[in-house]
Formats: sequence, structure tokens, C-alpha cells
Amino acid sequence: MSQTNTVQALPATNVPGTREKMKKMLWLLGILCLLLCLVLYVFFWSHKPIVSQYAMVDGMIHTVATEIAAPLVDIVVAEGSRVQKGQIVAHRDVSAMTREVSTARKDIEQLRGPSMEEIDRRLRSAEDAEDDAIARLAKVRHEEEAKKVQMEALVLEHVKSELAMRSIEASHGAGSSEYKAAYARERKIRGQMEQAKEAFERSSRIRAAMSQELGRIRYEVEQAKQLASRNRFRIQPMPESKKTKEAAVNPTLFAPIDGRVIKIVAKAGEQLAAGDPVMLILPEGQERSLWIRAWFPVTEQKALHLGMPCTVERELGGVFEGRIEEIASQGPIPKGHGLDGLDGIPVRIALTKQDGLMPGDKVVVRIEN
Repeated sequence: MSQTNTVQALPATNVPGTREKMKKMLWLLGILCLLLCLVLYVFFWSHKPIVSQYAMVDGMIHTVATEIAAPLVDIVVAEGSRVQKGQIVAHRDVSAMTREVSTARKDIEQLRGPSMEEIDRRLRSAEDAEDDAIARLAKVRHEEEAKKVQMEALVLEHVKSELAMRSIEASHGAGSSEYKAAYARERKIRGQMEQAKEAFERSSRIRAAMSQELGRIRYEVEQAKQLASRNRFRIQPMPESKKTKEAAVNPTLFAPIDGRVIKIVAKAGEQLAAGDPVMLILPEGQERSLWIRAWFPVTEQKALHLGMPCTVERELGGVFEGRIEEIASQGPIPKGHGLDGLDGIPVRIALTKQDGLMPGDKVVVRIEN
């Protein structure tokens, strides 16, 4: 019996043709991947956030200052505490000023002494001189008040520049160009503040000179009184309704507005000059107490619109939300921030919440496009 070997036939495989098909599939997959990457690039580029070139926290700060030179006895509130309008925040020693007011009251009452026929001419002359002195005093006080307002404005500006300098020092270091620029600005504003204080003190010296003028007028009245005594004229007292009322000097300082004490700049026991600040108060419960000033690239001008939501990131930490409230015309970015000579689009951003922010804080604003 013969044994038959059966060999199964294997299917023929066209190896070169299969490789060509695989190459075509790989090329097709590569083209699809390139198209997908292009679509993703266009999508993400069109949704790239708009980032500010420079931005900082700004706000309206109220200054509690003494209007007279007096020692500060104590401060009854602490930094970070909330105060109400009219609340007592500090006490000062006004005993010296009270004595001066009392002396001035007596001087004026003597100037407005009793009237007689024989001394009528001298008294009329003294009254004319008094009217002239009052007019000059009003002018001096007006100038002094203007110098006081200017000094307070410079004091507030100096505090802002100092806060900004400290913020830059904490974020960039004392050796950075930003810190050097902020330091130079603080020195410049400090010099202007000292000049304003000197101008205010000059006004005070002018008032002292006018007090000597009142002393001369009093001497003339005393001469008239002696003449009246020698001639035995009856003295007619001045009616009570015309007597000068003694002005009370309040020893307390009050909060000018509802808000939060953000900084105390004076110390208990310190001798304060007229106009020296005691503390800074930031209004609370108001939408516009703090806001963001930001500059965006000029190329993004058409992409910026009122009401656009923003994300505000503080360099010292913290994220806040806001919306574009105002868009101004193209202008230069403030100097001293490494962007000198560049223009930007100034934008004012209203904050939804502002707890933890301080005027002068440096921030970065991002707007999802």
C-alpha cells in the first residue's frame, strides 16, 4: 500500500503591493494630523487671552490730618479696622492752642472796647484798622488754606509712591530698575512735599506778624482809654451781643467717611505740625473705592469692549474679577516701568470684590478673547 503525501497550497502574497498601500495610508494619516494641528492652532490663537502691558490698583483715599500744630495723645483705632463717618479716631493735646485762642479773644475784646465821644475818632480809626486787619487775615487764611490743600495732596501722593515702591521692592527686589525708578519718584515727591510744608509754615509766620499788628492797634486803644480817664468820661460797656465768643478747640479727630483704616502714619506722643496726616482711610461700601488702571497693547484696541470680563492677578498673590468700565484713547505708558516710549490703550477696570487689595499694588489683567 502506497503512502501519498498531500501538500496544502499556501495563498500567494503580493508583498510589494501591500507595502505601497501602507505608505499611502501613512501619508494620509500625516496629512490628517497636519490639518488637525492647523485647526487647533487657529482655534487656540483666536482664543488667546489679551494680557496687560502694565496695570496697578488705584483708588480714592481720605486723609485724617490735624489742622493745627499739637501733640498727638493717642490713636483709638488700628490698621485694618472699619470706622464710621464722625467716629473718633484720635486725640490731641490742644491746651496750648486753647490758651492762644483765649488770649486772642481778650485782645479782640479790648480792641472793641467802650465808646466815648472824645475818643470817638481814635476808636473809629482803630476799628478801621481792625477791619483792614480782618481783610488781610482773610486773605492770608485763604492762601494758607490753599497751601494746606496742596500740602495734603502731596502728602497723599507721597504715600501712594511709597506704597508703590514697597510693592515693587517686594516683587522685583531693591536692585531692579523698576525699584530705582520708583525710589527716584518717591524722592522727587518727598522734596515737593517738604517745599509745600515750608510754604505752609511761611503762611503761619505771616499770621504771627499780623498778631503784632493787632498789638499795635491795642496800644492805640489804650491811649484813647487813658485820655478818657483823664477827662472823666463815663465808660459805656459794649453790648453783650457784640462781644466776641470764645472759639472752642476740639481735641478729637474724626473719621471723614465710612471706610477701613489702611495705614496709620503717625504715632502717639508725636508732635504734629498743621496739616500732618495721622491715618489713611479707604471708603468701603462703594463700587468705585478701588479700581484697576491698565494699559493694553495697541494691536488689541479693536478687541477691547466695554463690559468685557477680566481676571486680575496680583503679583503678591490673589486673583480678582472685574469688568472693563472705561476705554481711553491711545497714550504713553507711565514711565519708570521698563516700558518708556511705548504706547498703550488705557483702560479702567471696575472690581467685583476688592478685599485684600491696596492702592499701588502691581497686577496683571487677562481678558479672554
